[in-house]
Amino acid sequence: MDRLRSEWANTSARSRVILGVVLGVALVVLALSVTGVIDMAPVQTGVTQIKK
Repeated sequence: MDRLRSEWANTSARSRVILGVVLGVALVVLALSVTGVIDMAPVQTGVTQIKK
């Protein structure tokens, strides 16, 4: 149990880094899909609706 508690104490900083990386990757994927580099159906339909 003590080991788990110390792990939880360490996860706050580690999870922030992981969250940052995940958010960064998500933003990159979104940017690529919006610019048309990656074709994603829901994003593409949203963009085409805005253009119309």
